[in-house]
Amino acid sequence: MNIKHLIDQKYTVEGEKKVVYVVDLSANGKKGSCTCPSFKFNSGMKWKAGEEAQPCKHIIYVLGKLLWDKLNK
Repeated sequence: MNIKHLIDQKYTVEGEKKVVYVVDLSANGKKGSCTCPSFKFNSGMKWKAGEEAQPCKHIIYVLGKLLWDKLNK
């Protein structure tokens, strides 16, 4: 997956089959949001209902990359 920083806390993530998703880490009370179907139909719906849910793999990937970059400056 390739990540590109857009603005503020928004990133694009190129997923499988070259599909590009937008990840916004500032959305949902800083839990994040993603334009992928997995987020829309799983995490996003549960978070809106006040339920616990894991973020989609694109959010996790962006967070992991940011942490890795910070630790390896």
